[in-house]
Amino acid sequence: MASGLIWRLVCRPPAPPLLSLGCCLLRRRRRLSIGSHVHLGTSMTKRHKSSIICVTFIGRDGQRMDVEAKEGQNLLDVAINNDLGIDGFGACGGSLSCSTCHLILTPEHYAKLEPDLGEEELDLLDLSNHVTETSRLGCQVKLTEELNGMVVRVPRHLNDARDVSKKAESAD
Repeated sequence: MASGLIWRLVCRPPAPPLLSLGCCLLRRRRRLSIGSHVHLGTSMTKRHKSSIICVTFIGRDGQRMDVEAKEGQNLLDVAINNDLGIDGFGACGGSLSCSTCHLILTPEHYAKLEPDLGEEELDLLDLSNHVTETSRLGCQVKLTEELNGMVVRVPRHLNDARDVSKKAESAD
């Protein structure tokens, strides 16, 4: 009888996901089992811990897009991997040579990032339109567990720093 109870507690299949819940609420419920150890007789199996971060992108048209990402990914990769369809977003593929992945973060999430922006990122943001105090390039923002629930806004107008550089060179 005790072995039947152990089998039901350990080996039963997981419940189907609740599709109507938002990604953040669903992940909070699932985290109870992530990273735990399961004892089966004398052997022990460890489940891999994977942190899922929920991010909300607000598009140029005001549309909210809730997505899931893995810890360590940058916001540019998250937008591309989730096929958000933000026109022109990340034109350089994350090589830090344009400013098309410019995002505006909420002040509370911006405060959780590393305080120093690199000189290259600052230069590219200087060439961007609609820069705010909480602007960052998505290719430079690595997701951590502290950023779970982050909300980022895509500026209305896209400015590719490579185009601005070309115009400046042709004016010389």
